[in-house]
Amino acid sequence: NNNNNNIDNNNNEKNKRIQKSKVKSVQNEKQQKEEKQNYDNKNLNSKSKYKSNKNNCEQNKQTQTPGWESWPANRKWTLAQLNSKTQSLRERYFKCGEDDDGHNVKLKLKHFLRYLENNKDDSPLYIFDSNFDDDRISSSLLRDYTVPAYFDEDLFHYVGEHRRPPYRWFLIGPERSGTCVHIDPLATSAWNALIQGIKLWVLFPPHVPKHVVKGKGLIRNGEDDEAVHYFINILPRIKQRARLAAQKVKRAKEEELEEEKQHSKLNQQQQKKKQRKRRSTSTSHENYQSVHSISSSSSSSSSSSTSSSSSYSSPEDLAGPYRNFECYEFTQCPGDVVYIPNGWWHAVLNLTDTVGVTQNFCSSQNFDNVWIQTRSGRKKMAAKWLHILTKRRPDLASRARALNQRDRFEMQFKYDEIRNRIHPIIGQQATPSSSSSPSSKDSHHKKDNVNTNTTNTNTTTTNHHPHGQYHDNCHGATNNGTTTHSQDSSSHRNAKRKKVERVVSPDPMAYPH
Repeated sequence: NNNNNNIDNNNNEKNKRIQKSKVKSVQNEKQQKEEKQNYDNKNLNSKSKYKSNKNNCEQNKQTQTPGWESWPANRKWTLAQLNSKTQSLRERYFKCGEDDDGHNVKLKLKHFLRYLENNKDDSPLYIFDSNFDDDRISSSLLRDYTVPAYFDEDLFHYVGEHRRPPYRWFLIGPERSGTCVHIDPLATSAWNALIQGIKLWVLFPPHVPKHVVKGKGLIRNGEDDEAVHYFINILPRIKQRARLAAQKVKRAKEEELEEEKQHSKLNQQQQKKKQRKRRSTSTSHENYQSVHSISSSSSSSSSSSTSSSSSYSSPEDLAGPYRNFECYEFTQCPGDVVYIPNGWWHAVLNLTDTVGVTQNFCSSQNFDNVWIQTRSGRKKMAAKWLHILTKRRPDLASRARALNQRDRFEMQFKYDEIRNRIHPIIGQQATPSSSSSPSSKDSHHKKDNVNTNTTNTNTTTTNHHPHGQYHDNCHGATNNGTTTHSQDSSSHRNAKRKKVERVVSPDPMAYPH
């Protein structure tokens, strides 16, 4: 009997375990179904949102840029027209990415359009070509559109097409392609015109910190730094963290208001008690003075308590880096031109297959910021630019010199020095007695060296700073403000001038899109 009882107990325990496992499996299945339903609902919501965006793009055509309908690109830049056999661009190579070593990856347009039709990549290739004006075939794209009248001022054109950095791009983006969050270089502004498809944009003002925009601390293991992952995973987390920070600030403000109300009630009660005490006390002057001193001490204590309570940090400080957080998210439809101000963080995701064009520019409005970035980032180009602006735009040249004087920044290169290094014959022809004997040439060189050593009044010698700035060196300055140099220092300086520096042509600085 005992054995039978043990067997029954074991069977009962096994049955209980089996039932528990079945219940757990059922619960897991329910959770998986719920997760799938939530995921499907999110996808349906996103798809419905994208469909509504398409409908809005078809209905709201009032936002299209004036003159956009007259662009030849509207009929020439469709995917069907670009893939037609009569199109000469099909055989042209376009940049569509970079390899692990940073080298450009180029494909023929016909091969890229075939890839676009069968695209299933999470982060597809993206034609982002800035050299479409190099040859006769691709330069025809420049005749298919015009720069909008709002952005027709381009101050970099004074430098020349070969000297200036890349500034315009022809874009063909498959679905799910895009650019991660970034700022355009040299503090330039940009405009982006869309010919076909729909783009999703997000913009952050300059006061939002970089680590907030990049989502540092919110990126999980296995998530790539791609536009799709940024918009699907990272950007919602950034918004959620900003909402939580805003809720903390709101609660803190409400608590402060309640505390202020309580303090005001206590003060009113204390004042009423004081009035009652004054009425109950005798009318003698001494008693009145004593009561007055007591009231002043109590008021000072109450004011000290309020001041101590107000010494706490403001509620907005609880938000931390998400203080004054701002984020602008919108869709771009065909015919829309998006303006990106200088210094604004932005990212783009192509919701459908898109075709467009974009350009960066410098205008008189953002000239100060562009000059500050250019004088240290593109030193030789800045020297030539300043030389041309003194003739063409003296108002901007004076602004640039005022900024240099404010920051104590001295140009490392001057236009005359760069010109003589690139064209030494022109520098020799500048002297009036170029046909004289060699001895006379040597004497002229010696005179030039003597003249360069003697400086004008109110000038000081300068030392090179590793960051491109210069600091005054006041040793050797006389009372008249002129600098005195010894023979050793002048010979050392002349020896430096006689050194031949190799001039390297500037490499084009690619924009980090």
